[in-house]
Amino acid sequence: GGKARVLVVGDVAGRFEELFRAAGKAHRGKAGPFDCLLCVGTFFGPAATDSGLGPYLTGDKAVPLPTWFITAGEEAGRATKVDGLEGGGDLAP
Repeated sequence: GGKARVLVVGDVAGRFEELFRAAGKAHRGKAGPFDCLLCVGTFFGPAATDSGLGPYLTGDKAVPLPTWFITAGEEAGRATKVDGLEGGGDLAP
């Protein structure tokens, strides 16, 4: 196959609505389409923002492309929020 086209972003810090709106725009725009979205850096942000991820986990809000994230340090334990997802923890199919 060809090369994968990966959209990479830095700190999300719990701004999930902003992330997926911007990623969707890039995915549909001139630079797209992309095969996946990779989030590096602080993904969850303050604990108060965790509820903002819920609608994306339940499918109430659409994730524009397959999404993966990398966490480390104090955030690593918070990744359990996505552990039970169908598809092995993928945020988007």
